[in-house]
Amino acid sequence: MNIHEAAKITGLSPKAIRLYESRGVLQVQKIANDYRDYQETELDQLRRIKLFRLAGISISDIKLLNDGIITTDEMVAKRKKELEMAYGHHSEQWEFCDSLIQRLRNKQYNDEHNLDETDEIEKLQYGPLAAGIDLGTTTISATVIDLDARRQIEYYSVPNCFRLAAQNAAFSEQDADGIVKKASELINHILSTYSGICVIGVTGQAHGILYTDEKGDALSPLITWQDKRGDSPAADGRSYCEQLIALTGDRRLATGYGTVTHYYNALNGLVPEGAVSFCSIMDYLIMTITGQARPLCHMSIAASFGLFDLQQNRFRRELMALIPGAAALSPAVTDDFALCGTYKGIPVAVAIGDNQASFLGSVKNLEKSILINIGTGSQISLMSDLCGAGAHTELRPLVKGRYLTCGAALCGGSAYALIERFFQSYAAHLDGAKVSQYQMMNSLARQAYLKGRSPLQVDTSFCGTRQDPQRRGAIAGIDEQNFTPENLILGVIQGMCKELHGLFLDAQSHNKCEIVASGGAVQRIEILKDVIRDDFGMPVFLNQNREEAAVGAALFAAVAAGALHGIEDFAGFIHYQPERD
Repeated sequence: MNIHEAAKITGLSPKAIRLYESRGVLQVQKIANDYRDYQETELDQLRRIKLFRLAGISISDIKLLNDGIITTDEMVAKRKKELEMAYGHHSEQWEFCDSLIQRLRNKQYNDEHNLDETDEIEKLQYGPLAAGIDLGTTTISATVIDLDARRQIEYYSVPNCFRLAAQNAAFSEQDADGIVKKASELINHILSTYSGICVIGVTGQAHGILYTDEKGDALSPLITWQDKRGDSPAADGRSYCEQLIALTGDRRLATGYGTVTHYYNALNGLVPEGAVSFCSIMDYLIMTITGQARPLCHMSIAASFGLFDLQQNRFRRELMALIPGAAALSPAVTDDFALCGTYKGIPVAVAIGDNQASFLGSVKNLEKSILINIGTGSQISLMSDLCGAGAHTELRPLVKGRYLTCGAALCGGSAYALIERFFQSYAAHLDGAKVSQYQMMNSLARQAYLKGRSPLQVDTSFCGTRQDPQRRGAIAGIDEQNFTPENLILGVIQGMCKELHGLFLDAQSHNKCEIVASGGAVQRIEILKDVIRDDFGMPVFLNQNREEAAVGAALFAAVAAGALHGIEDFAGFIHYQPERD
């Protein structure tokens, strides 16, 4: 049958069917005169695609499913997580996703619903392309950038399901080879989809380490940045982290940093026999796909291990020598836009840290902008010089001669989620059902904000701070007039922003004039951008690119390959819209 007959049967428009074929999620046999012949197999494919699209699942994710990189369960779980981040639990589309697996099993395809697509059929020819991949703690993400058109043409995200069962309650470990295998599958998917990839960039979770042997194979799991073995008590009663700080005099060390993790391992016989180096998971991916036996570590990642000299861009050898084996195991470091080798003939650049990559992939005006990310926690990043950090912020290398000042609040968007659970619990006592309260909370907060009411004074450090993990939040300024739900909600939002503004003041940077905001909380909380604007006195922009860290890694790699001149060229690839009036 022809496309119009197929459209009538499935409830899809001919435009939608052509889009699916152009994007590679539908293959249709051709007959005479290049006409498509839609048989029952293709109709079944279209019905499944339609069901996925009604759930809001991206065409990119459907392609990953077709290639076996992601399972149906993983794809649906990912979509539900996206909806939770935007709207909370139990939105109408979330409920649809919740029943999606059963609908597929029972072949309940919703043929009675019509579906058109707003996406345009993409051109098949692109300029030179750069691919970026981000090895996150919970997801592995990627993007493809058209270097001529200066735009993002594709992005992907698959779950990182490689957490290992803990041998010790303080340990946080992931299967390094499992991560590399999944990331390699994603890279191969990109290379088979786009023929013009000229360079591959890599970024991912910093601080964590794994050990490798003389062939470059992993001898240990990835010990992540979330690992708490450094907080374990040592023989003298102090934690291993406190002991290492006293030994080296470096108060910037924290549990989860690679050198702290190695210090614990060295004193407890946990360094694998035959280890010749430690490195990040990103370095290990690059070693694996390029066939390198020893890691080359960019300074942005090397600094995350700790005991790093920011001025000399090298490990502090005299301090590393105080830790058994650390000096011999530490990787080689580069401060350049370096290439590490090739994969299938395509150059692969040295990996950079995810904070640095996110900044480069999000901010148009590097010198004048502040990047604010509010997810479960929150973080503020801005370009600075060597004197940029304060008592509560940290200096990190970006590229040669440039640095980021970064500050993090442990309880960012999770503070808003805490209040939502509070109201949800109350509502559940009334009708017995747990229903998301985010829509009502957003409405009440906007009412309070527009009326200019004085909210309660809420300290949102409910999870402590990096400097004081035992600190807890507080609510103050309560009187008979302001103790209302809307003022409590608005007070929490303002408390979240106040924490970040305090970190900005600590950085002592006075030449910034705009903010780029990102993260799930920015999408979920309607007035958050308004409150950020009021607190900082600056316009707020939203980045339209997705998977910003992968974008930054791709652009960094393009410089390494000579396709771009430097980070000043990145502005043309960053697209964001001004805040609403």
